[in-house]
Amino acid sequence: MTSPATPMISTPNLDATVDRALDIVWPADRFFWGTLEAPGVRRSGPLPPAMALSFADDVPVPLEYLHPVMTPLSADADPNSGTSHESGWILVCAARRADLTPLLANARSLRPGSLPSFLEGLIEPGAINLLVGAFEPLASRRKRQRTITGLALLWTLVVVALGVGLLRRSQAGQSHATDLRTARTLAIENALPGLPAMNSGMEMELSSEIERLQRALAARSDADRPTDVSDTLAAILRSWPVDIETPHEVQSVTLNAGRVVFSVIVEGDPTPLIERLPTPVGWHLREPRLTQVGSSTRLSIELFPVAQATGPTTEAAR
Repeated sequence: MTSPATPMISTPNLDATVDRALDIVWPADRFFWGTLEAPGVRRSGPLPPAMALSFADDVPVPLEYLHPVMTPLSADADPNSGTSHESGWILVCAARRADLTPLLANARSLRPGSLPSFLEGLIEPGAINLLVGAFEPLASRRKRQRTITGLALLWTLVVVALGVGLLRRSQAGQSHATDLRTARTLAIENALPGLPAMNSGMEMELSSEIERLQRALAARSDADRPTDVSDTLAAILRSWPVDIETPHEVQSVTLNAGRVVFSVIVEGDPTPLIERLPTPVGWHLREPRLTQVGSSTRLSIELFPVAQATGPTTEAAR
């Protein structure tokens, strides 16, 4: 709504001054003035229709004959104080549409030379420009249209460049695919020289040969895969005679698919240890080998899988 204490000033004459830059300045009495409460408004521009209805209640001229613009007001009345927080009010300035139409061809802006006495100090007159919105000068419209046209042309060039790039990439991909087909045909001919060059069954023959080789490789890999003897080793270690009085120390353990070998250093008579050596089910204990090392004896213990064994077990026999 408009400020209750804000009187409206009608336009008494049509005097105008135009400078060399086509910036037009009219006296304050050429405009219609008012203030409205509008929290959140931060930009100047044409007055929205919803606010224009409130402004129409305080002007002596029908609103359809006027062109109103708005400018946010600062909460500080002194424009030189440096404050800029919002006051929640806007200043409305309007001019007759009939007076504005002749200015569109040559003018760049239309501003009041001063403010009415009841509005002095609220805002700088130069911050108000009536030639916006529907009354934007033709020069500004042409400049914006040239900018839009330039951007559209630039975008068109970018799209064309992208299209050309994608086309070249597609052609390169097709050429690469052709080269791959040619190389594949040559590879098949080299792998199966007995087939004609255009034999439609070349790929099937090659696929069958590859599958055969893969099956043979898988069978060989299964045959060469070492047997897991971790359970056997665990059973041996759990059953190892640790309660004998003869001092001994396991120096090394060798594991593979064919055997398990222990190297033990025994201080004194190795007979008690030999008699209690663990033999897991499925494994055969070979006669230990004794080697004298100074005052000690090196005991080599070998375990081999039994042919009829069903597999290692966690149980150990003494």
